[in-house]
Amino acid sequence: MKLISKIIFLFFLSNICYGQMVKGCVYSKVNQKPLSSVTLYFNNTTIGAVTNDNGYFEIKAPKINTKLVVQHLGYRDEIIQNIDKNELLHIYMAEKSDELDEVIVEYKDPLPRKLRLSMFKRGFLGNTNNKK
Repeated sequence: MKLISKIIFLFFLSNICYGQMVKGCVYSKVNQKPLSSVTLYFNNTTIGAVTNDNGYFEIKAPKINTKLVVQHLGYRDEIIQNIDKNELLHIYMAEKSDELDEVIVEYKDPLPRKLRLSMFKRGFLGNTNNKK
């Protein structure tokens, strides 16, 4: 029994030690300054991380071969295919400029304000003696 428990312990220990970390920094492509609070995750997994104030991150690499997705508000998403786990990643994110078209809202009320106000009072307060 002791031998089996030692073998199981060594098996789990080897799995824990085998896990490699992906490390790197995320920068803005415009001014090369580090970006904080950038979200990184491996696609189709629950493994993720967030960069610190210096743009640095460490994320445990999954055992499956999958893409690293890098997202930040106001920047285009970056997807990294092949990751070398032995070197420090330098990721540069480009700003996203989404401009919306102009929206003009026009409304012409055919009823005068006095009539609309009396309709509101009647509908909201009712026609009973208690409305006062």
